[in-house]
Amino acid sequence: MPERPGTAPLLVDHDGIELGMVDDESGTRLTATWTEPDGRPGNLDVVVAQPAGHESLNVVTPWSDTVFNFTSKHQARPSEGRLTVGSRWWPIGGPEGPESWGVLDVGRGRWPHEIAWNWGGGAGRVEQHVVGLQIGAKWTEGSGYTENGLIVDGHLSKLGSELQWDYSRSEPVRPWHIVDPGGQLDVVLTPRFDKHSHSMPASSAARRTRCSASGPIA
Repeated sequence: MPERPGTAPLLVDHDGIELGMVDDESGTRLTATWTEPDGRPGNLDVVVAQPAGHESLNVVTPWSDTVFNFTSKHQARPSEGRLTVGSRWWPIGGPEGPESWGVLDVGRGRWPHEIAWNWGGGAGRVEQHVVGLQIGAKWTEGSGYTENGLIVDGHLSKLGSELQWDYSRSEPVRPWHIVDPGGQLDVVLTPRFDKHSHSMPASSAARRTRCSASGPIA
């Protein structure tokens, strides 16, 4: 990886999957090729644009003198491309598809052995404005720092308080309610499915739930 993120192409070719992430002045191009279990070829080619002046949320969270994390969250960036599997294809943004948005997450640091982390985000259009959402919890508690913010037309407003999250770990597909104690945010996330990802042995497995925002956002 380069010393500064985005200054060199990131390419992976492993176990039948090729991934690419290449940055230039216009944004980030994401590419992927693979083969489905039934033999169909898969291909993804998407450009996540970086409009001039579009702001990101950046924070360093220090857990100790030697353990820390830097994260840079890029939400609500317009995206355009295509996903192809076999003979079928789906447009992503552009003139052929629905308006689409990308999020990029850059992180560097030295992590503790175990960590809990909530992360949510999304983007959409409200009348003539593009509204983006970046929220997080658990891993920042007690540090005095948060990764929460609202992005309106590319301009970020930081939410400094830890958010209140109301959800059930035993029923992860129930609606999640997230509130800012200061009154700047009130949002309900309605999960579409519960996706489990295992990056460690089963005894230490992490769970990830993907959600879609259903409003209201205040």
